[in-house]
Amino acid sequence: MKHNFGFKFFCTLLSAGMLMSLAPMGALATKTAEGLNSRQTSPVDMIEIDFSSADGFQTAENRAKNAAMTLSVGEGVLNISGRQTVSGHAWNYQTIYSDLNIPVREDTKLTYIMVPKGEMQEDYPSLHLAIDLKFSDGTYLSQLDVEDENCVSMNPNDQGAAKAMFYSVQNISITALGAYEQCVGKTITDILVGYENKDGKAGTFAATIDDLRIGPSVKVYDELTDYVITTRGTNPVSPYELSRGACHPFVALPHGFNFWTPENVGWMGIYDYNAGYISSFRCSHQANFHLGDPAAWNFMVTSGGHGNTAYDHDDEVAQAHYYSVEFNKESGMAAGTKVEMSPTDHGVSVRVTYDAGLNKRGITVNDMKIDAASASFSGTVRVSCTNGSWNTTIQKMYIYGTFDTPVESVKGNTAYFAQAAAGQTVVTMNLATSFISVEQAKSNYEQELGGKTFDQVYTEAQAIWEDKLGVVEIEGATEDQLISFYSNMYRLFLYPNHMGEYTGQGQADGWQYRSPYTQEVVDGKMYYNNGFWDTYRTAWPAYALLEPSQDGEMLNGFLYHYRDCGWVPRWSMPNGLDCMAGTSSDVVFGDALMRGVEFDVETAYEAALKNANMSTYAGGLGGRKGMDTGIFLGYIPNTTPNGMSWTLDGCLNDLGIAQMAKAVGDYDNYTYLMNRALSYT
Repeated sequence: MKHNFGFKFFCTLLSAGMLMSLAPMGALATKTAEGLNSRQTSPVDMIEIDFSSADGFQTAENRAKNAAMTLSVGEGVLNISGRQTVSGHAWNYQTIYSDLNIPVREDTKLTYIMVPKGEMQEDYPSLHLAIDLKFSDGTYLSQLDVEDENCVSMNPNDQGAAKAMFYSVQNISITALGAYEQCVGKTITDILVGYENKDGKAGTFAATIDDLRIGPSVKVYDELTDYVITTRGTNPVSPYELSRGACHPFVALPHGFNFWTPENVGWMGIYDYNAGYISSFRCSHQANFHLGDPAAWNFMVTSGGHGNTAYDHDDEVAQAHYYSVEFNKESGMAAGTKVEMSPTDHGVSVRVTYDAGLNKRGITVNDMKIDAASASFSGTVRVSCTNGSWNTTIQKMYIYGTFDTPVESVKGNTAYFAQAAAGQTVVTMNLATSFISVEQAKSNYEQELGGKTFDQVYTEAQAIWEDKLGVVEIEGATEDQLISFYSNMYRLFLYPNHMGEYTGQGQADGWQYRSPYTQEVVDGKMYYNNGFWDTYRTAWPAYALLEPSQDGEMLNGFLYHYRDCGWVPRWSMPNGLDCMAGTSSDVVFGDALMRGVEFDVETAYEAALKNANMSTYAGGLGGRKGMDTGIFLGYIPNTTPNGMSWTLDGCLNDLGIAQMAKAVGDYDNYTYLMNRALSYT
């Protein structure tokens, strides 16, 4: 079933903050606009300024009151610092480029990246900054009724009042100038930076601006997957300054067994957009950087150099079904190579292109034993969570893979290949993983990758994502809104993940998994990488709406936790964790039932009743904290940490369980739980 949403629905999502951009939207072209350092006598349809130099840059105060501002170009950005001298209405507008001649056409957009800085004072003064434009008729963008794609007026005061940006991270501002009749036909003559706060307090403000662009879109979108940009949200200032869960450029299938990603910061962070280099490529199973990666493995290509290898984002493609990066040619372990990845459910196809004339052409597969004769490798990875504060019960991951090119020599964990007779050397590595055994990893390989080329894997992965994204059609949205929507759809469908492997054995249609609780191989397809408190209001209703059949499979997959450990855990990665408040799987099951999703209602009801009537105990993975006293009080007291959350979540979950009670004919518990739910205030 496809769902069709119009632009008004889309703006509702925008106003809820769902689609706010927190990261680069992809590689913007970064070249100083030709002609900025001299008067433009002829119209120029597009300018792009990356502030790598001060060519054409100036600072000329346009208008000011009760505020001082200093602008400078340095370290590849426009630096802004200033002070509001007295409380009340203050402003300062300064021209930074003039004598321009840029006509506004129907496809003209203004985009730039801003990082608000400084202390987050009560009125967030650093948010009251914006790019302004002067037109040849003497009007200014800030004076016109024009909104950016967060539906906020494009003037500094309203930008700050909306609080649509975050401190200390890159925020992209996008304004479709050509969508407004009051802009079309005008000519831009000046670019300004403005600060304005109508009810500000005396204090300082600061920010940087980068990648300023005025002009039409230059990208062509042939498929829905072209709108997905997986690097969104990958520019953390530090892992602890602002949590975004696990925003990494993961290549994976929806709800798949593995993620595949470039790595440059290690530990919990994995990938930082601003790092400028890649140290290796990782097989990951991470759901949240606070919890770490429960099972990771790395590989890397080598051309004879040493150290991390730099690259430019213009040479990086990051989509749901495909990641590629072309490294610099000067220095680093992988200099002069291009790496491409496309996923299967349990594996990945990697194509490596080596420039002609490189000293070496190698691929390092950590912890693996390489058989040069068969051009294959296999091995066992002993895993431990990358965040030592949490323990994963995954003990081993098994890998089997092949190279499509004869192995010339082997040194340790690195396979080396001969130079092609002419031109570039291209090597494809296909591999699959398992939590059961090396033999099962080889079986997963044969099922998903055997005899396939990289292009075949790419095509199949793209088709799967096209089908998944295509369940929603958007009308009336702009290019950047479509990027936001489908990139968020990609994030939605990454999780939760399954542990199932098709062995052809057992009583669950041939699917089995290694239980993270008993370490035994048992029947079924367990799902994990989910915290119900984080997702019950948002992700799970979306799964029920957009993929009801898959939703039923995932709900049944979480019931395998109940079978194996006696609870449906509040968090799982893959074993249950005593983490977060509320047994929110209860309301997820109840909500899915009311939406017509098919799953094992009887077992879910049994697990939920246990949650509702038992207090959490040391080492327990379910039940409700404070229930030993709260059941008599009608609420969870503050002597229990997060007592209010446990109380309110308990009421919501009782409401969900009551729906299951009614469905199975248990009217006594239906009445009892509905009465308990009324304690929600």
